[in-house]
Amino acid sequence: MTACPAPDGRPNWSNDVLTSNRLRPPTSSPTPSPTPTPARTTTAAATASPPNLPTPVPSVTATVTPPPSPTFTASPSPRPLYLPLALRERCLPDEQRLDIALVLDASTSMLERTAAGRTKLDAATEAARVLLDQLRLDKGDQAALIAFNADVTTLQTLTSVRADLDGALTRIAVAQLTRIDLGIQAAADELHGPRHVTSHFPVMVVLTDGRANPVPVDVAVANAAAAKAAGITVYTVGVGTDLDVEALRAMASSPAHVHLAPDAEQLADVYRAIAVALPCAGRYWPR
Repeated sequence: MTACPAPDGRPNWSNDVLTSNRLRPPTSSPTPSPTPTPARTTTAAATASPPNLPTPVPSVTATVTPPPSPTFTASPSPRPLYLPLALRERCLPDEQRLDIALVLDASTSMLERTAAGRTKLDAATEAARVLLDQLRLDKGDQAALIAFNADVTTLQTLTSVRADLDGALTRIAVAQLTRIDLGIQAAADELHGPRHVTSHFPVMVVLTDGRANPVPVDVAVANAAAAKAAGITVYTVGVGTDLDVEALRAMASSPAHVHLAPDAEQLADVYRAIAVALPCAGRYWPR
């Protein structure tokens, strides 16, 4: 490079420099390499927003719930149950009328003596009068008198006339054999006959001092069963010690309707007790 003198005497380098600059490519400073930026890995599944799809409806599975197992609870202790009944708790004798048939054993054994020395038949007729005394014949009660041995005799049909009943008690005639079945049947016929008042309570009192003869006692029991089924209350009275007590119980309406008198002298008390119970028999609570 030649310095050309400038007018002021200083060398002039400009042309050479310029020429030099024009002839030589410029020396460029190395450009620093840019720091590589780590490439981003794009995961579409990770970054992409899911499309707006309808929310799936969950499937409904029917669940069948089994019925609960039965629970067994111990039964409580039974308690009384009160039901209305067509019965009165207290008997009012004046309101209940009776139709009663007195059935007396008139077999020859009834002539045997009592402890007091009279015949059993005399003691039985006196007891019948005691019962008649307790009836309200003036209020409409009725009584009949029937005697049995080998046959049966209705000495007095149902009536409220006391004199007629007393007279019938004097006409009892004794004979052999003991047809209890005939006595019960005749009493049932009278208590269901035309003289019976339907509003009156039908009762028969059967007295015997022995066993059925000659007909088996089963016939008498059957006749009594038919009478009871027809609504008749049956009392049985046994006199003495030679008795078929089981048959007397079978014929009676209940064990309470059976009375035993080892001696005929006790019959008056037996008939008096029956007379007291009669207005309330079968239709009322016991007093």
